[in-house]
Amino acid sequence: MSALYAAHVFVKSGRVAFEHHWGEKIAWFLQETLPNALSLFVLNDNNHRDYALYFVGAAIVGVLLLAGSCVEWRRYGRSRGIIWLTGLFGLPVFACGVSLIASEHYATYRTILAMTAVLLCFLVASVRSLTENWGAGGRRMLATLAVAAAFLTAQHHVYALIAVPQGNEWQLILTGAKHVHLEGAHPRIFAVASTPADLSTATIYHDEFGSLSSNSEWVPREMFKRAMHDLHPEIANLDSRYEFSSGPKLPADQRYDVIIDLHRLRRLYTDN
Repeated sequence: MSALYAAHVFVKSGRVAFEHHWGEKIAWFLQETLPNALSLFVLNDNNHRDYALYFVGAAIVGVLLLAGSCVEWRRYGRSRGIIWLTGLFGLPVFACGVSLIASEHYATYRTILAMTAVLLCFLVASVRSLTENWGAGGRRMLATLAVAAAFLTAQHHVYALIAVPQGNEWQLILTGAKHVHLEGAHPRIFAVASTPADLSTATIYHDEFGSLSSNSEWVPREMFKRAMHDLHPEIANLDSRYEFSSGPKLPADQRYDVIIDLHRLRRLYTDN
């Protein structure tokens, strides 16, 4: 990768850097990355509203993994147990290798997906070992409950923390676009960008769940462009028919035909 950057095949981003502070990185891995991967049902939350439930969820999975390792050791001997523990402690670290090597400390769910998948495989194997003496009906019931819980929580996370807040942002942009009149003068539109304080959800985790897409320089512009094309698909060169700009606050010395205030997102707050 460094050779490709040096040969100017790709332009190196400022975020691309190797880790040099390994003590801090190991502490970050144990405090953030590992609990995120272990808590399969409860999302982490920047506001720590569900921290107790999140911690308990991670602890339960950790206990089940260790219990499965003990059963494997006792049932099949030391050599099998050592292989199991080596895989349990080694493969998740290997799966998270890129995040460990990179200097960035950002434990998002998309960066720990491979690690979570490895732990999930060990969890299924552990639960299977722990319930080996159960009847077939009991094991099927346990599997059904686990899959149902996973389905319901995943559906809630995606809907309440992605679809709803992004739908709120889209609705404000679309409402503003409907007030733009293209007949006659060249209309001027200004969007007052949202801030982290304008969240419409109670839970937020980094830039993935509950976050604001419109809290940026380019997203409001692209959303407005999409809205205008949806409202006026018959007009050619539509982008040249209006002037759009955005910023953290409305310029005092400028006049605009339509103002979209994305601070109104906080009025749509939902305790999810």
